[in-house]
Amino acid sequence: MSFQDTGMGSDEVTLKYMFNAFCTTKAKGMGRGLAISRASVAAHGGRIWAMPALDQGATICLPLPVSAEGTV
Repeated sequence: MSFQDTGMGSDEVTLKYMFNAFCTTKAKGMGRGLAISRASVAAHGGRIWAMPALDQGATICLPLPVSAEGTV
């Protein structure tokens, strides 16, 4: 699964580290939201990463495994 926004986008360095704890681009940001998201996704056996979108913004990729019963 992937999601794309049409915001400003981010440079390659920010995209590489944006899921690390305390990484923020906001003046008053704490840098915890995406790190918590990554931990939650990992706890369910998945991965999450970002890459530049083709036009503008970013694409977030979020593959999760499917169990034998067909549920995540």
